[in-house]
Amino acid sequence: RLRDQCIWGVANIAADCVECKQAVRATGVLDVIANQMYIGEFHSAESTRCAIWCCLNILRGANVDLTTKTARMLLTAITKTMRRFEWNEDILKDSLLTLSMLADDRNFSHHPRAWSEQIDAMLDEPGLVPATLAAIDTGNSAIVSPALRFIGNIITGTDEQTERVVMREGFVQLVGRYLGSSTSQVRREAAWILSNIAAGPAHHLDMILTNSSLIVMLLHSLHHDDIRMKKEVCWLIANCLSSLTTEPRPEKLSDFLGYGVLAIVDFATKSCNDTRLIGKIREVLSSLLIVHPEFWPVVERAGAGATPLLEVPRRKRRVADYVIYNEEAMEI
Repeated sequence: RLRDQCIWGVANIAADCVECKQAVRATGVLDVIANQMYIGEFHSAESTRCAIWCCLNILRGANVDLTTKTARMLLTAITKTMRRFEWNEDILKDSLLTLSMLADDRNFSHHPRAWSEQIDAMLDEPGLVPATLAAIDTGNSAIVSPALRFIGNIITGTDEQTERVVMREGFVQLVGRYLGSSTSQVRREAAWILSNIAAGPAHHLDMILTNSSLIVMLLHSLHHDDIRMKKEVCWLIANCLSSLTTEPRPEKLSDFLGYGVLAIVDFATKSCNDTRLIGKIREVLSSLLIVHPEFWPVVERAGAGATPLLEVPRRKRRVADYVIYNEEAMEI
């Protein structure tokens, strides 16, 4: 009981302010709690939740500089906890949030290779990905949101790591259905995952391009959702266009444009003040029109009254970057 009270106190200190969090991190207490969780020192649901909540508060905010040993102990311990307390919504939610922190590259900024190895370890952890997908399938937004965040962080890894998740049967359909969620956060998480899929190789992109109902849902969000979701959809569509320009497939591009996806031009010039997003769309249009000048009339019609954005420089085509995580639009 004394141990649990101490951990609860540390968790509250870590949650108080940035300076307090840094002071807690400097003590090395995360390593101690991770080790105790790993060797099974927490037995009740209350003790277990307190320990996970403390780890979550210490990790939240990123830039923890995790050691491989601590990250692995937490990974194994939390996976076992999810199996043991799968009936407990609070423990499952905090476990998934903590796992999302353990999959965040910003917590391995001083050891880039360690982050890639951590993603591999998560993919290799028996039953972890299936359990997370099952959590997504529950429809419970309190659980779905952190589960989507965790999976989203995993697929920002290498193409090979992304492949091990997104090529699972029904994955895109499972994520895509949450574009229609009543919870804004869940919709944005789903769009973010799909955006990273769109930025991948052609066979990943095709899972989106061949799903007409998914594209229709995206366009509905672009026209009718809140501003942050509209921005996520713009990133997603821009990544699709970027990939179709980098690996030219005129028929696929023509079909995609036929849905009216260039409505992102109108949004970017009339309703958006995000300079990074506007720059991305401008770059995509530039590349698209250099490779496919025949689409100039389509772009001009989509951007009526949006002359500044359409005056794109005729510069050398570049391979599109992967989507950069939009911290402002993806808060938990």
